[in-house]
Amino acid sequence: MPANWPSGGRGLTIAACVILICIVFLFTPSTRLDTRPPQLAPSEQLLQYEPKQGPPSHAAEIQPTPVTSSHPKCSVTKVSMLYGGHKFSQLEDALAGHRRHGERWGCGFEELEYDVTTRKLYSKHYFLMSIMIRELAKPVNQRQQWLMWVDADSILVNPALSPEIFLPPDHPDVYALVTGDHNGLNDGIFYLRVHPSSLDLLTQTAAYPLAHPDEDLGWFGEQAAMANVIKSFEAQSKISGSPSGIAWLPRMWFNAYEFEHGFEGQPGHMLVHFAGLAETRLSHMQK
Repeated sequence: MPANWPSGGRGLTIAACVILICIVFLFTPSTRLDTRPPQLAPSEQLLQYEPKQGPPSHAAEIQPTPVTSSHPKCSVTKVSMLYGGHKFSQLEDALAGHRRHGERWGCGFEELEYDVTTRKLYSKHYFLMSIMIRELAKPVNQRQQWLMWVDADSILVNPALSPEIFLPPDHPDVYALVTGDHNGLNDGIFYLRVHPSSLDLLTQTAAYPLAHPDEDLGWFGEQAAMANVIKSFEAQSKISGSPSGIAWLPRMWFNAYEFEHGFEGQPGHMLVHFAGLAETRLSHMQK
């Protein structure tokens, strides 16, 4: 049992329940197929590499890139969710753009259309777990390699960039690509390799509030839970002297924000994330 797993019989029971729920969900046909956070210690997994394809220097250079028969199979599946009272036209249009982006590059796109837990935003982690389990159950040479989670309040603005360009070259131990801001981890956009360690990360995140019922995780509880699990992974990695497998990348690469005063990114960046805008989010997305 990993050293950073919730201790005792209670932790095992919670983890077993989470896995059982995810397996049931897996076989239920209800879905369709820049800088590190300042409070985190420097990580050995801050990768020193550049994207495989830099953003164009001028907006006029941004051109659609159609899928052709010469395209190799994309190693990334984009994943998101939108359901119930959250199905505003702006969010639906945003996910339609992500779907088209995946199709353009020969990548998959999977969207959760129904809530699967009363714990609301944790549906994200259950859905990712179900896909992760499905892929890990396949022979290695038939699995998808990476999942890219995109919140529905993010808009694809540069379809000329492939979802694959931010993947780490020659870093087989890295299984998570995340970004942070002044508040810490932002889990609106991130990559996970199809890997047992990714499944552990998702499982422990979903189980975290059950194992720590007295801990106040705040408004964005699932984000705080994932941040705490990552911290525990990194702490254990430091003790053992082994790589944590979690890479903190510059947020501007694939998680640039829209603020009240405008977009913090530059022409050529892949997407804009409308995180933290609260009641003005939809009006900003409409522009």
